[in-house]
Amino acid sequence: MTQSNLHTLPPTDPSVEAIHVGAYSGWIAAEFSQNQEVREWLSGYPPDSASAVVLKEGRHRVLRLQHANHDLVVKAFGPQSGWKDQVDQRRGSKAKRSFLAACHLLRHGLGTPRPVACLERWQGTRLEESFFISLHEDNLSSFRRELIHLYNHEPICELVMNLMQSVATAIARLHEAGALHGDLGNQNIMLRRHGPSAWGDVMFIDLNRMRFAPTLSLDQRARDLSRIHLPSDFLRVFKAMYFGDTPVPDEFNEYEDRYRRRFARHTASRAWRHPIRTHRQRQEGKDPKRVYPPTQDLWIWDERSGQAVSTLMRREKKQLYPRSNAVRIAAATARMIAPAHRHYRHLQTTSFASTLAMQNRIGMTIHPRPATWEREWAWLQKLGTCPLLIRFYHHETEQEWNYLIDIIHMLHSAGYPISIAMVQDRRAVLDPARWQAFVAGVLGSLQGVVDWVEVGHTINRVKWGVWTLDEYAALCEPFQAFAGERSPIKLMGPAAIDFEYQYVAGALYRVRDVLSFDALSHHLYVDRRGAPENQQSGFSTVDKAALAKALAVTSPNCSDRLIISEVNWPLLDTGEYSPVGSPYVVPGPRYNNPSVTEDVYGHYMVRYYLQTLCSGHVDQVYWWRLVAHGFGLIDDRSGADWRARPAFAMLQQLLRTIMESRFIQLRTSSTGTFAFEFERTDGERLWIAYAHPDPVHMEIPGSWDRIETADGTVVQPPQWQQIELTSSPLYIRGILPD
Repeated sequence: MTQSNLHTLPPTDPSVEAIHVGAYSGWIAAEFSQNQEVREWLSGYPPDSASAVVLKEGRHRVLRLQHANHDLVVKAFGPQSGWKDQVDQRRGSKAKRSFLAACHLLRHGLGTPRPVACLERWQGTRLEESFFISLHEDNLSSFRRELIHLYNHEPICELVMNLMQSVATAIARLHEAGALHGDLGNQNIMLRRHGPSAWGDVMFIDLNRMRFAPTLSLDQRARDLSRIHLPSDFLRVFKAMYFGDTPVPDEFNEYEDRYRRRFARHTASRAWRHPIRTHRQRQEGKDPKRVYPPTQDLWIWDERSGQAVSTLMRREKKQLYPRSNAVRIAAATARMIAPAHRHYRHLQTTSFASTLAMQNRIGMTIHPRPATWEREWAWLQKLGTCPLLIRFYHHETEQEWNYLIDIIHMLHSAGYPISIAMVQDRRAVLDPARWQAFVAGVLGSLQGVVDWVEVGHTINRVKWGVWTLDEYAALCEPFQAFAGERSPIKLMGPAAIDFEYQYVAGALYRVRDVLSFDALSHHLYVDRRGAPENQQSGFSTVDKAALAKALAVTSPNCSDRLIISEVNWPLLDTGEYSPVGSPYVVPGPRYNNPSVTEDVYGHYMVRYYLQTLCSGHVDQVYWWRLVAHGFGLIDDRSGADWRARPAFAMLQQLLRTIMESRFIQLRTSSTGTFAFEFERTDGERLWIAYAHPDPVHMEIPGSWDRIETADGTVVQPPQWQQIELTSSPLYIRGILPD
């Protein structure tokens, strides 16, 4: 890795004019060389600084001065050692380098405050004074300040991405111009905010370390970017933004990681390299506008994908994750594993063995918002009065909570069974008083209206704000006032996600003296396994449901009911709106992508409902969600009228066919056929049948009235006895046994 092709000064700029004013020599930019006001001001240098505004104190002072019609900024560089003076005689002083670099950037259309002049005063071989003079730029903020503001006050992923994109694009242009900044920290990147969600006018400052070359290598680019301060996963995205349509080269990542570790060591040594300065800064305290929140406390919401986004890559999360929490989870799992395994073995023998009423088992999650509720309500009514789940988010405002409360009262009056989920953010952990007021306010307004309340959300993913079991237990405490047999509200939890039941065991054990649950709720995704019938470590979806229920049966502070409160499959080609595409779709192939086509999404949804509910292990399943571009039954990005995906008609068909029915039995075969038999309240018997993994020809005993596709279309005459089953469920209606 070499920097040898870099030059201290940019190529000669013929428009720069040398000047001499009193004891000072220097250079003036072409656009100001004929400006009499500027010439007059320079001729009287140094100016009277009594009315100057000090922008920055320290060894290098920055002053703001007014002269006639010009608003000027003067950076006065402090004295340096003799050997540095000797070096600067050859390469140019910091003031000269800053000035010429700024001129170079402007010639290439890059942003920096407009350079006016630079002045130096030498005494033999010693540089006594040097100044870089530029025009003041109004309403500028630094990349650092803007990030800190968003983290603390507007933690919205789209805003952070827009800010990062503007900066990454500007740095890419800087490097394309052959300029290497040399100190490219967030504080040296200035920009303006344009409206609520855009940034522009990116400008680079502190240019005295800038170097130049006709073309910059990956090594050199990586060295410059290694001082950008971002959480590790956002840094991954930032590098993708920097390279644009080209995947980030592996070589670049290796260089950047090496330089970043080197800079981290350099930063860690600052206290002993500059002990006096460090002591003074500690005594002065830290300006909160210049301090990033602790890494563990970063919480960013992404409305497009309907989730909190991960700011950290796995390696950094593992480094920060408390080992004591892992020990407590392991200990709780060890306590529960033997009895849970016994219950699990018993439950396996009961899978699909009992008749079950299907009423109010198929649930849907909705997302009412003032701007879209009328359209969502119109689509919802087409499904009938199925159970609904609505999320209350702690990061939102009281006005938004009150709006949802009003909608829930309306839906309750319309006959919908309602459940709600209370979703935390990191602030809920850090500000327990606000979380308690949030819980009390929402639940106090909905007693007698909602059936179930889910306590917390995805507590085994730190991106949702919970790092330890103790933190989850603290979140549970406000719900004690609404627990117990006399309460009209039933509580479910602990709302973990995926096949990570050790965390479920740990959470149940940790809150045993804090809260009891009327049902175990879980977000049982199986999307990365493909079809819902596929296995993970020898467990099918039905096996996973049985094991989750076994944990509920084993736990003394949970009833034996299991509710799957979130599941779906992400949809192909939905970009940042997909849970697996958020927060930024990087170029190049994506590996282990669980996204599916819209048709397959619908087939999987119907089969997941059948597998889990008819097994007898799951009381309810809520699909996430009705309206969403990246994962919903309705595509809200397709225009003003929205668009129903095939899954919407498939859910309509499933609900109108079996909502008022009883499950009778499951018929399977060694060839991979599944035929779920139901009896409707009008006496009709029907099968919902499909094959997995391959199509299979199946003969139906007796006779039937008609065959319907997954969306309800009649496709075959009743005289056909043998049909081909595929992954798309068929409804065989009006079956009469032999």
